[in-house]
Amino acid sequence: MNTKQWFWMMEYCKKQCIPPAQSWAWEMAKQAYDKMIETTENYWDCECRHNYIHPAAVTECVICKAVREEQPDSMISEVRVMIEGVDVSSERIKAYCDLSKTNIPDGI
Repeated sequence: MNTKQWFWMMEYCKKQCIPPAQSWAWEMAKQAYDKMIETTENYWDCECRHNYIHPAAVTECVICKAVREEQPDSMISEVRVMIEGVDVSSERIKAYCDLSKTNIPDGI
């Protein structure tokens, strides 16, 4: 576990009002962290500061010229915000991200 993950998990416990010293609480925080960093191969991140999430069908960013094969997959939590504009359930967005690439809506 790195320092960034440790601080995130501590903050999660604080927000949930659960004691991080308890193993069950720490495990709950770890599961939340792992879920937050899940990625989807149906979207990827370019090098742009804004609007950096692209559908996998787009192979190159027209702004920064990043190429899909050389870039990481997008985090599901970030795709969720981009698509919905709000924080919806991870099951709903995961189902959306698991759709065939041919079903990706235009403009996303």
